[in-house]
Amino acid sequence: MEIIQIVVKSIRTALADSSAYVRKTATACIVRVYEVDRDLYIPLRDLAVKLLQDRNTSVVASAITTFHYLCVARRPTVYLHVLKFGNSTTRM
Repeated sequence: MEIIQIVVKSIRTALADSSAYVRKTATACIVRVYEVDRDLYIPLRDLAVKLLQDRNTSVVASAITTFHYLCVARRPTVYLHVLKFGNSTTRM
């Protein structure tokens, strides 16, 4: 098992922790892992999306920042798609 896979497994474990501080810190780690291995874009993006549903506002804020970074750094068209989705949900 590669070291990056061990780190991703640790992030998944931290995201399930009861402490909001641990979950928020794990969110920041997602960006660091992405910087090391950009091929993990989809699984890391999915982790960030999952955190958008967290009950703690600081975790959600960190997840938004992480999601924004991943989508802008990966491909601007992905980000534009998210903006279109976001605009359609605010009109409801």
